[in-house]
Amino acid sequence: MITALTELDTYYKSICDNALSIQKEAVSYKTKLDSASKKIENLTDKLQSLSYTNKELKQQNHELSQQLDAHKKVLLQYVYPDVATKLLKEQGLIKGDVESCIKNQALSEQIISPTSSILPIETEDKIPEKQANHSSESNIIQGLFNNLEGI
Repeated sequence: MITALTELDTYYKSICDNALSIQKEAVSYKTKLDSASKKIENLTDKLQSLSYTNKELKQQNHELSQQLDAHKKVLLQYVYPDVATKLLKEQGLIKGDVESCIKNQALSEQIISPTSSILPIETEDKIPEKQANHSSESNIIQGLFNNLEGI
């Protein structure tokens, strides 16, 4: 009888040990599940944020594309074709050799860029009083000022 009770006790002990290990596994899996749920939640939020950013960037890209098309139309419609060709070639939009009667030096002297100087060339005592406030190294800017004086 003692051996039977001992065997029964050992059997119940193994059942308890197995139940305890299963419970520890369940807690471990629950922790992993909670962690995975939080990651999914964070990734879902990030996906929504990136989706919104993507939508904004697509809209901005579309607007800039329309603006670029308008600028190209103006360039091709109102600027001399040789100047347009030269400018597009400098920007890398035209590949290969394109014949042009415009020299690079003439182009750089006549095109106004952000680095163009509009500072006075001469001192004020050498410039007529009417032009004292608007002398420039750029022929285009000087021509604009001269046209304004004639009005």
